[in-house]
Order: sequence, then C-alpha cells, then structure tokens
Amino acid sequence: MDLRNQHITIYGAGGLGQKVYNFLLSKDIKVDGFIDANKRAPIDGLEVQELKNVKIKNFENSIILVCIWSPGLNVATILSDLESKGFKNIMHAGILADIFPYEFNHYLFTSKKFLDLYKHKINSVFEILEDEMSKEV
Repeated sequence: MDLRNQHITIYGAGGLGQKVYNFLLSKDIKVDGFIDANKRAPIDGLEVQELKNVKIKNFENSIILVCIWSPGLNVATILSDLESKGFKNIMHAGILADIFPYEFNHYLFTSKKFLDLYKHKINSVFEILEDEMSKEV
C-alpha cells in the first residue's frame, strides 16, 4: 500500500499519534490533520478536530489511522464511533509495521516480516531460558 498519494488523517493526538505523524513526515507522506476525542492544541500547524464536531465531508476520502494505545481506551468503541460518523477507510496505526517492517519502530507493533527475520535469535533466547535455573526465576 502506497500512502504517498492518499489523504491521511490521524485519530489520536497524544504520544502515539504524534510519533506516527513524525514517522509519516519522514517518509514524505502528507498528513491532512488530526481528530481526537478531546479538544487539543494544533500540532505542527494542523488543527486537531474533536470527534463530536467533525464533519465527514472534510475527510470523506481520508484513510483514518487510529493511533491509540491506552489501557483506559477501547479501540473497538473508537472504531464504532468513527464508523457512525461515516468514516469508511479506518485502519489501526499498527498497519505501518506491515508496510514499513524494518523502519516503523514502536515497542507495541512488530510485523511478521520483522519477526521472521530475527526468528533464529528469538528462538536462541528461548533455548537459553530452558535451563532449570531460568525456570525457577
């Protein structure tokens, strides 16, 4: 999936949303704006619109990248809220780990390609931890 010719809007203007925004900019991928559940200050000159006030016509052709990772928030509820507003192209930011498996580094997201690349190293750690002393710890 080539994101360079897409309209991209980030849902979530917190830490993860800003990390994704900066990553996309580093790849010359333009972000049209942000949507968040709460009123927030603009980010890098881009308005952060509150979900309750958002008008679908402004984002009709946008891919909405959901950038939420908080124990207190339910992603399924957010997806439902976005769909009820009429958004259709909704993806979680974790998709970036699949599109950019060796470049999008975030401790929460790992692509299968990345895991396959380091499978032998991961397995060697499991082998090291199979001894009796490790099992006791």
